[in-house]
Amino acid sequence: HTCTAPFRWHMAFLAALLVICPAVLASPESCEDVSAVQLTSRRLPEFPGLGPGGNPVPAMTTSNVVFDQETLECKDPRWQHTADGLWTFRQIADAYLVFGAKKFYKPGGVPDPLTQCVGALVIAAGECQETSQTLGLGCNGILTKDSGVFQLDFLRTGHCGEVVNPQIQKDGGIMNLCISGFGAGYLTAAPWVDEAKSLIATLEDTVFQTCNHAPPYVNNYSCPDPLAVPGVLYPNYIGAFCHKWFASRWSTCDLTQTTPRCCGLFNGGANAGRDKYPFPEYYYAKAQKHLDAGADFTQTCIEALAGTT
Repeated sequence: HTCTAPFRWHMAFLAALLVICPAVLASPESCEDVSAVQLTSRRLPEFPGLGPGGNPVPAMTTSNVVFDQETLECKDPRWQHTADGLWTFRQIADAYLVFGAKKFYKPGGVPDPLTQCVGALVIAAGECQETSQTLGLGCNGILTKDSGVFQLDFLRTGHCGEVVNPQIQKDGGIMNLCISGFGAGYLTAAPWVDEAKSLIATLEDTVFQTCNHAPPYVNNYSCPDPLAVPGVLYPNYIGAFCHKWFASRWSTCDLTQTTPRCCGLFNGGANAGRDKYPFPEYYYAKAQKHLDAGADFTQTCIEALAGTT
């Protein structure tokens, strides 16, 4: 395939195409799927504190990422939930920044640090179990159990599970905040292991799908969410977190497949008959409930960023 546009194409079409798929001139994979992209004009309203999302530049260079003991054990009292199970949004933000962003992301680029942090809180609002007591404050770690604040069930599988599951048992059946932050960092900026940037590092010798090189819009895939509205451009990212994955150690997700929930990673919005909104609106709606109850993700992240530098 080639990315050279026929001369007869109207320049407005080219401009719209590059807005939807800016990677098209740099990535053969993206170029192959241009025909599957729906050119749209209407964008979703922005969520407070969120700038443009996307892939952070990976900071690690290893071919196999491993958990360090500090992350696994997560002993510091600052990471512990209350007796009632509350993890505050400040704790969640701090854990993501310390064990995720600072370990896995190079400084600079997109998304900016505030967007990274707010994005993590928006995802947590959609994934971590809330109660009437935690609304506006955070979420309930006890009820979220071994999936953790970002619902990273994959961490319990393969050789990775051999490392993570014993710690979950020590922690009373709960995936701690440090492991969750580390897992989120890996998913959103796993190290590349080849110069062509086509192969992803394993995590504890286990192959997982990641957000690396995932296209910018859900519209770039051929399996829209059940309640997606034709004519609307749906971002594939909330901060550094993607809805649909692309790269792994051995393969990429086929953008042309039409299987329901295809390429799902942070899959809120893709569940027919259950989710009221498509991605990213599913997570925005969950997060808005907390904002309406008094949470301020932007201020929380400003303070967290200042406190973790």
